[in-house]
Amino acid sequence: MPALSVYLPASNPSVVKQLFVEAQREAEAQLDTYGLHPLEMQELLVPLQELTQQPDFWNQAVQGLAVYVSADDSWTYFQAVTPDLRVIADDYFYVIPLITHYLNHKNFYVLNLSQDQLSQNENQLQARLYAASQLEITEIPLLSAELNGPDNLAELARELSGFLHIRVSPILIVCPQQSTYRQLCELFLANGLKLECHYAELNTVSLPELHQQAWQQLAPVLRFEQAEALRDYQTLQDSTKILHDVMAVVQAAYNSRVAKLFLVTRPPQPSSRSQRVEDMLNRAAIYTYLNGGEVYTVQAEELSGTEQAAAILRY
Repeated sequence: MPALSVYLPASNPSVVKQLFVEAQREAEAQLDTYGLHPLEMQELLVPLQELTQQPDFWNQAVQGLAVYVSADDSWTYFQAVTPDLRVIADDYFYVIPLITHYLNHKNFYVLNLSQDQLSQNENQLQARLYAASQLEITEIPLLSAELNGPDNLAELARELSGFLHIRVSPILIVCPQQSTYRQLCELFLANGLKLECHYAELNTVSLPELHQQAWQQLAPVLRFEQAEALRDYQTLQDSTKILHDVMAVVQAAYNSRVAKLFLVTRPPQPSSRSQRVEDMLNRAAIYTYLNGGEVYTVQAEELSGTEQAAAILRY
């Protein structure tokens, strides 16, 4: 304690610096309520000041920014997570905006194994790996980019296994032959990589086309888990395994009883949900994650239309 959360909206370069100055001032004002010694406060704010000294900081900050700072460590995410400047000093990090962003824009991978246009060998493939969401797609450079035969495919599988082993997002493998896809999946398993793989034979000319077609194929997969959780909620709605009261949800999450937590997306009017309720839902999300539960963001009408949140209990 305290935990400082700073959210900067995506802005043009002429505005970013002023917003960041305002964020630092607001952080100082809120931290002052903790009765910190001036040197303690100055030390806590060092990560914010160090950010501005990075050569490419101002170029990245125009995407939007989320920064979490404690006495032990700091984390920075360049992502447009809120539409306005928000600075919150509390006993816990305020993570709902980041959770909401990533739950609404889940990640997936695309491995494009296309035929090398410069090669006379019909069996020579060019491998390109991309990290993507509904909003964006970014290429990840590969060492094993040219595939001339089985040995190269095995080498690619080893490289991908090293990169993807701590990531749980599905991967779409685009290649001209299903036999190559099956062989690559078997190589993943041989390397101890349990990855949700999907096959596609797409006719793409440009990266935007690849992105669009890949999203269209994987969107139902990415949404299936949440749809299944909502079906469970509807089935159990009248049972004692469902909680709606916010305080009861927080207590259950703290005691490791919440299997699935549904956070209702905050309506645009700030007055529609009090800061106290927002703080409790933030804690419920943190406790649920720490105790191995799942968190989903939903629209109010996907529940009964009146709840701020709902939880499916383990017992």
